[in-house]
Amino acid sequence: MCRLIIIYFFVSLQLCLAQEKSKQWAQKADKLYRDSNYTEAEEFYRKANAENPDFNSQYNLANALYKQGRYNEAKLAYEIAASQKDAVDHKKAMAHFNLGNTQVNAKKYESAIDHYKESLKLQPSDPATKLNLAKAIQLKKIEKQQQQKQEDQNKDKNDPQKDQQQKDKNNPQ
Repeated sequence: MCRLIIIYFFVSLQLCLAQEKSKQWAQKADKLYRDSNYTEAEEFYRKANAENPDFNSQYNLANALYKQGRYNEAKLAYEIAASQKDAVDHKKAMAHFNLGNTQVNAKKYESAIDHYKESLKLQPSDPATKLNLAKAIQLKKIEKQQQQKQEDQNKDKNDPQKDQQQKDKNNPQ
Protein backbone atom coordinates (compact mmCIF):
# COMPACT_ATOMS: atom_id res chain seq x y z
CA MET A 1 0.00 0.00 0.00
CA CYS A 2 2.82 2.37 0.89
CA ARG A 3 4.48 1.60 -2.45
CA LEU A 4 1.25 2.53 -4.28
CA ILE A 5 1.07 5.86 -2.47
CA ILE A 6 4.67 6.66 -3.40
CA ILE A 7 4.00 5.83 -7.07
CA TYR A 8 0.87 7.97 -7.03
CA PHE A 9 2.84 10.83 -5.47
CA PHE A 10 5.55 10.71 -8.15
CA VAL A 11 3.05 10.50 -11.00
CA SER A 12 1.17 13.49 -9.57
CA LEU A 13 4.43 15.40 -9.19
CA GLN A 14 5.33 14.69 -12.84
CA LEU A 15 1.93 15.95 -14.01
CA CYS A 16 2.29 19.14 -11.97
CA LEU A 17 5.76 19.75 -13.37
CA ALA A 18 4.52 19.21 -16.93
CA GLN A 19 1.67 21.65 -16.40
CA GLU A 20 4.05 24.24 -14.93
CA LYS A 21 6.43 23.80 -17.87
CA SER A 22 3.51 24.16 -20.28
CA LYS A 23 2.38 27.32 -18.51
CA GLN A 24 5.87 28.83 -18.76
CA TRP A 25 6.07 28.06 -22.49
CA ALA A 26 2.63 29.55 -23.06
CA GLN A 27 3.61 32.73 -21.18
CA LYS A 28 6.79 33.05 -23.24
CA ALA A 29 4.75 32.48 -26.41
CA ASP A 30 2.24 35.14 -25.34
CA LYS A 31 5.05 37.68 -24.92
CA LEU A 32 6.52 36.80 -28.31
CA TYR A 33 3.07 37.12 -29.88
CA ARG A 34 2.53 40.56 -28.31
CA ASP A 35 5.92 41.56 -29.73
CA SER A 36 4.73 40.43 -33.20
CA ASN A 37 7.24 37.59 -33.27
CA TYR A 38 4.70 35.09 -34.58
CA THR A 39 7.15 32.43 -35.78
CA GLU A 40 8.81 32.01 -32.38
CA ALA A 41 5.45 32.31 -30.62
CA GLU A 42 4.23 29.42 -32.76
CA GLU A 43 7.17 27.30 -31.61
CA PHE A 44 6.44 27.88 -27.92
CA TYR A 45 2.68 27.38 -28.31
CA ARG A 46 3.44 24.04 -29.93
CA LYS A 47 5.66 23.09 -26.97
CA ALA A 48 2.97 24.13 -24.51
CA ASN A 49 0.38 22.07 -26.39
CA ALA A 50 2.66 19.04 -26.49
CA GLU A 51 2.97 19.10 -22.68
CA ASN A 52 -0.59 20.05 -21.78
CA PRO A 53 -3.11 20.59 -24.61
CA ASP A 54 -5.72 23.21 -23.79
CA PHE A 55 -7.93 25.71 -25.58
CA ASN A 56 -5.86 28.83 -24.96
CA SER A 57 -2.55 27.47 -26.23
CA GLN A 58 -4.20 25.84 -29.25
CA TYR A 59 -6.23 28.96 -30.07
CA ASN A 60 -3.19 31.19 -29.70
CA LEU A 61 -1.18 28.82 -31.89
CA ALA A 62 -3.89 29.22 -34.52
CA ASN A 63 -3.69 33.01 -34.17
CA ALA A 64 0.10 32.93 -34.63
CA LEU A 65 -0.30 30.81 -37.78
CA TYR A 66 -2.99 33.16 -39.08
CA LYS A 67 -0.75 36.19 -38.52
CA GLN A 68 1.91 34.43 -40.60
CA GLY A 69 -0.57 34.03 -43.45
CA ARG A 70 -0.65 30.25 -43.04
CA TYR A 71 -4.43 30.07 -43.26
CA ASN A 72 -4.82 26.34 -43.91
CA GLU A 73 -2.71 25.47 -40.87
CA ALA A 74 -4.55 28.10 -38.83
CA LYS A 75 -7.86 26.56 -39.88
CA LEU A 76 -6.79 23.15 -38.58
CA ALA A 77 -5.53 24.66 -35.33
CA TYR A 78 -8.81 26.57 -34.80
CA GLU A 79 -10.76 23.36 -35.42
CA ILE A 80 -8.71 21.59 -32.76
CA ALA A 81 -9.17 24.52 -30.36
CA ALA A 82 -12.94 24.47 -30.84
CA SER A 83 -13.00 20.78 -29.94
CA GLN A 84 -10.87 21.07 -26.78
CA LYS A 85 -12.62 19.75 -23.68
CA ASP A 86 -12.00 23.04 -21.83
CA ALA A 87 -13.54 25.15 -24.62
CA VAL A 88 -16.66 26.85 -23.28
CA ASP A 89 -19.21 28.43 -25.62
CA HIS A 90 -17.68 31.91 -25.86
CA LYS A 91 -14.28 30.36 -26.64
CA LYS A 92 -15.81 28.05 -29.25
CA ALA A 93 -17.51 31.12 -30.74
CA MET A 94 -14.13 32.85 -31.05
CA ALA A 95 -12.67 29.81 -32.78
CA HIS A 96 -15.58 29.61 -35.24
CA PHE A 97 -15.33 33.34 -35.92
CA ASN A 98 -11.67 32.92 -36.86
CA LEU A 99 -12.44 29.77 -38.83
CA GLY A 100 -14.81 31.94 -40.85
CA ASN A 101 -12.00 34.42 -41.42
CA THR A 102 -9.64 31.68 -42.66
CA GLN A 103 -12.32 30.54 -45.09
CA VAL A 104 -12.88 34.06 -46.43
CA ASN A 105 -9.13 34.28 -47.08
CA ALA A 106 -9.38 30.99 -48.98
CA LYS A 107 -12.39 32.35 -50.91
CA LYS A 108 -14.55 29.54 -49.49
CA TYR A 109 -17.48 31.76 -48.71
CA GLU A 110 -20.07 29.06 -48.04
CA SER A 111 -17.85 27.49 -45.39
CA ALA A 112 -17.12 30.95 -43.92
CA ILE A 113 -20.85 31.64 -43.68
CA ASP A 114 -21.38 28.32 -41.88
CA HIS A 115 -18.67 29.13 -39.33
CA TYR A 116 -19.99 32.65 -38.70
CA LYS A 117 -23.46 31.20 -38.16
CA GLU A 118 -22.06 28.64 -35.73
CA SER A 119 -20.28 31.44 -33.87
CA LEU A 120 -23.54 33.39 -33.65
CA LYS A 121 -25.35 30.35 -32.24
CA LEU A 122 -22.83 30.36 -29.41
CA GLN A 123 -22.59 34.14 -29.00
CA PRO A 124 -25.67 35.69 -30.66
CA SER A 125 -24.99 39.34 -29.93
CA ASP A 126 -21.43 39.60 -31.30
CA PRO A 127 -21.39 42.57 -33.72
CA ALA A 128 -18.09 41.60 -35.40
CA THR A 129 -19.47 38.18 -36.31
CA LYS A 130 -22.67 39.71 -37.67
CA LEU A 131 -20.61 42.12 -39.79
CA ASN A 132 -18.32 39.39 -41.12
CA LEU A 133 -21.30 37.17 -41.89
CA ALA A 134 -22.88 39.96 -43.94
CA LYS A 135 -19.58 40.52 -45.79
CA ALA A 136 -19.21 36.80 -46.54
CA ILE A 137 -22.76 36.64 -47.89
CA GLN A 138 -22.02 39.66 -50.11
CA LEU A 139 -18.74 38.14 -51.34
CA LYS A 140 -20.53 34.87 -52.15
CA LYS A 141 -23.15 36.80 -54.11
CA ILE A 142 -20.47 38.71 -56.08
CA GLU A 143 -18.60 35.48 -56.80
CA LYS A 144 -21.80 33.85 -58.06
CA GLN A 145 -22.53 36.83 -60.34
CA GLN A 146 -18.99 36.70 -61.75
CA GLN A 147 -19.30 32.96 -62.39
CA GLN A 148 -22.62 33.49 -64.15
CA LYS A 149 -21.14 36.26 -66.30
CA GLN A 150 -18.18 34.03 -67.21
CA GLU A 151 -20.54 31.15 -68.09
CA ASP A 152 -22.61 33.47 -70.29
CA GLN A 153 -19.49 34.69 -72.08
CA ASN A 154 -18.28 31.14 -72.64
CA LYS A 155 -21.71 30.15 -73.92
CA ASP A 156 -21.71 33.06 -76.38
CA LYS A 157 -18.25 32.09 -77.67
CA ASN A 158 -19.42 28.54 -78.30
CA ASP A 159 -22.59 29.61 -80.17
CA PRO A 160 -21.59 30.29 -83.85
CA GLN A 161 -25.00 31.80 -84.72
CA LYS A 162 -24.74 34.28 -81.84
CA ASP A 163 -21.16 35.02 -82.89
CA GLN A 164 -22.30 35.78 -86.47
CA GLN A 165 -25.14 37.99 -85.18
CA GLN A 166 -22.62 39.93 -83.09
CA LYS A 167 -20.35 40.40 -86.12
CA ASP A 168 -23.28 41.56 -88.25
CA LYS A 169 -24.29 43.98 -85.53
CA ASN A 170 -20.77 45.43 -85.30
CA ASN A 171 -20.28 45.66 -89.08
CA PRO A 172 -23.38 47.20 -90.67
CA GLN A 173 -23.42 47.44 -94.49
